[in-house]
Amino acid sequence: MEEIEQTENREVEIIGNIESYYVIDVSRLKILNRSLDGMLESRCPGYKDYLKAKKRETNDNDLLKAATNACANMEAFIRPDLPIQDIVFRSLIRVGNKVTSLSYLHEEVTDKWYTPSNPRSLSVKDLKRVLDSDTYYGFLEVEAPSKKT
Repeated sequence: MEEIEQTENREVEIIGNIESYYVIDVSRLKILNRSLDGMLESRCPGYKDYLKAKKRETNDNDLLKAATNACANMEAFIRPDLPIQDIVFRSLIRVGNKVTSLSYLHEEVTDKWYTPSNPRSLSVKDLKRVLDSDTYYGFLEVEAPSKKT
């Protein structure tokens, strides 16, 4: 049975009253034969300029950090005309690929990047289905972040 939770004066469906959380999983991207570097470069040209010059080797986490630093505040990094999954991918980059709630991602897709010419009428449950069936962006549902005491 689904529960409804009030969030900022709007109803958000929370499946089974349990929030879901997502990240871009770089190991999943490798399984999908995707190049994180290529995906980032096509969305954030020149992001590698933000890599620390003194590092000899860079790993995928370094690439994600560089993309976050380079693109998080770029005005056109996320646009309403992008596909839903690309908005989610860029939203996760924008927050540093930290564990992010489905309700936050839903708000990004349906409210923040909504325009009359690009309406997004998508339930939380439908967005979860889209993310769970992803075979391109490397989305992975993960455990809720631990609360620091």
